[in-house]
Amino acid sequence: MAEIEAGPQPLTSAAPFVPLGRREIEAAPPGEPRIGAQTISRLQQIRQRLEELGAEYVVVDYQSDQGPYRFCCRMLIDERSRFTRLFEATSVDPLIAAEQVLRDVESWRTAGAVNRGPAP
Repeated sequence: MAEIEAGPQPLTSAAPFVPLGRREIEAAPPGEPRIGAQTISRLQQIRQRLEELGAEYVVVDYQSDQGPYRFCCRMLIDERSRFTRLFEATSVDPLIAAEQVLRDVESWRTAGAVNRGPAP
C-alpha cells in the first residue's frame, strides 16, 4: 500500500504539490506506484490552472486497497459565495484523472459564462 504523507494534502499556492511521499517518487518498492518529476510538474500546472479558475482545494491520492488514483478539487461557485462544487475523477494514471477534472471544470466555467451572457 502506498503511503501518503500526512494523508491527502490540500494543494494551495503556499503548499508544494506532493501527491505521494518522497519515497514513492524517488524509489518506490516493487508493486507500488512511482511518480516521476515530469508527471509531478504537469500535475502542478493543472493545479495552478484550477486555482486560476477558482479552486479552493485540490488533491490527488492513491491507496492500493481502494483502486486507482483519485484527483479531486472543490471549485468556488463564484467570487461572491463560499459555496463549492466537487469535481473528481479516478484512473490508473494520475495525469489522466487530473486532466479529466481540468476539462470538466473548464467546460463548467465556460457554460456558466455563456449562461450569464455579456457583461453589462
